[in-house]
Amino acid sequence: MSQYTYAALVMVLGGILISTAKAQESRKHVIIVTTLQLAATGIDAWRTDINRQSHGWEGNPIARPFVMGGRPALAGYFGCQLTLKLVLPRLLRRNGHRRMAAAAEIYGIVDNAWSGGYSWAHTTR
Repeated sequence: MSQYTYAALVMVLGGILISTAKAQESRKHVIIVTTLQLAATGIDAWRTDINRQSHGWEGNPIARPFVMGGRPALAGYFGCQLTLKLVLPRLLRRNGHRRMAAAAEIYGIVDNAWSGGYSWAHTTR
């Protein structure tokens, strides 16, 4: 599966699930968004680690020191990124910014899905 197909699939699925949630703070909505974000971040971290081991290069200048620092630094980077992408929409929604919160949720899922798909397409193993 190419990175474009993978990113489009996650984007469409995430958009449908997020837009069809009746109440933005419902338990079902939170579970769906959290599951999609965990899956996208997990695939991104896994494929980034495989790329790091196979050819030792990271294209993202912000992530480069963490990725090249080994697995503990890589896990810390993706753990912090996951926390921010799950907490920020909740804070926005709590302060009355529902549309911005939905956009942040969709961006978080698609960003990691795209990066994971790109890493998957460019892995030599």
